[in-house]
Amino acid sequence: MNVMAAKRQAPKRRIVFISSARSVWGAEQSMFMLARALKDRGFTVDLVCFPGTIETQWQQQVGRSALLADGSAPPTESKLKENFILWRSYRRNAAEFDRVVLFTYYLLVGLPLTRLLLGRNRARFVLDLHDNLPGKRGLQLLRLFARSVHSVVACSSFTANQVAGLAPAVHVIHGPAEALSAVEQPSPFKRIGILGRIVKEKHHLLLAEAIAGLNDESVMIVRGSGDGSVNDNSDEVRAYGQAELGNRFIDEGKVAPERVLDNLDVVVVANHREPMGRTVLEAQLSGVLVVVPDQGGSSELVKDQETGRVYRAGDSNHLREVLASIDPASDSASELRARALQQAQDTVTPQSYAEHYLSALGAAL
Repeated sequence: MNVMAAKRQAPKRRIVFISSARSVWGAEQSMFMLARALKDRGFTVDLVCFPGTIETQWQQQVGRSALLADGSAPPTESKLKENFILWRSYRRNAAEFDRVVLFTYYLLVGLPLTRLLLGRNRARFVLDLHDNLPGKRGLQLLRLFARSVHSVVACSSFTANQVAGLAPAVHVIHGPAEALSAVEQPSPFKRIGILGRIVKEKHHLLLAEAIAGLNDESVMIVRGSGDGSVNDNSDEVRAYGQAELGNRFIDEGKVAPERVLDNLDVVVVANHREPMGRTVLEAQLSGVLVVVPDQGGSSELVKDQETGRVYRAGDSNHLREVLASIDPASDSASELRARALQQAQDTVTPQSYAEHYLSALGAAL
């Protein structure tokens, strides 16, 4: 290729995700799904992270080795030191036209220094905001550093409100999600599931209380676990559920992703501060009825009596009434599931999500 032709050729784009996570939850699964879709479009995708489940899952699901942070910090390390290590590791691998996605919000702290050290490097930086930050410290961090990124991708309007008027550009993109092969075996009783990270802060006690008051044999099926942190209170959730429901409380622990919706009639989101609720989208795509509170990011995915059911946030009595009104075998429930499936197929597939995400990255040029 001659020199003039080389100059006319567009610079190669690489998309780099940086995450402090070691474990894999819904947000990380969404990142893997996005990375595969971007890779299918011809982009180079990389992940800078610490050793852990996220590293091995990235290798298995995306087909590339992660760029492991050098001098890796243990999980108990301070966030400030994690910042330093992750950004130093990225800078050692930085390329001229990188599009860098901050997949952990507190990486904002180290971004101004990184941009300064990179000098004229034309990398662009985007924050993927998939967290709700109720504490003052997190919100102060956003206020101080949100302008250091070129744009923000938020998983819901609920999360986007945290950076309203702070970031140069904010893009709300729901998803991504794919259908799971939900196995369905008929049951004489209603099977109500909660999925993912099981902690008191997600208001799972509310659901146990609501189910306990139902005049039927509905069961509460738990598929998930605690987060393993020093503040992990999942044992309290399990103890409360067992006390309220007895043998109607079925704790299956963390199951394989492809099994998470098997034999469930209803999936409930109890947390009214949920950033989005990836399990809502997976359930909709898999034909499982969803019940969500009228606040938080998950409420943006369901319209009451059209694509699911909605209850008043924090109100166990109203949640009980909504659950009691659902007959999974009825024509009305089938219609709700069909409309939810159509809506999800139109908006949150990995391919459509990648297209919207690329637009957000392009807006950062």
